[in-house]
Amino acid sequence: MTLPPEAKDLGTLEDWFNRKFCTTGVYAIIGPVSTYIGQSINVESRIAEHARTVYGPDRRWPDKTTGPAILRGQKSEGPMRVMLLQECPEIELDSWEAYWINFFVTLGIQLANRAPGGGLAKGSISMNEWVKKQRGS
Repeated sequence: MTLPPEAKDLGTLEDWFNRKFCTTGVYAIIGPVSTYIGQSINVESRIAEHARTVYGPDRRWPDKTTGPAILRGQKSEGPMRVMLLQECPEIELDSWEAYWINFFVTLGIQLANRAPGGGLAKGSISMNEWVKKQRGS
């Protein structure tokens, strides 16, 4: 997959297991099955939460296969890469998340997101409905 030069490769999800940083922006977890686009005012902490779900002793998901849909089953398929797609002020998070989701959709990348992002709440419109609208079908 080819991403724009401003996208930074931040290593594998496993690398993030115990890191502590603080960046506001939009990130991607690129797995062998699907990709997840997210936003946070503390990207590093949020990615570490995802990593604990897969690699750590998270009590909510003890078998590491029934956790959030974004990571379910991908650990055994191969490494998941973490990319910082966009650093931005908090006020711009929604618009940049929507931009990056649209970018990946236009490339035909399978996304694990349940909602189209950009402040659209889960349940307001499904990701499948949103993709169909974007593609004009």
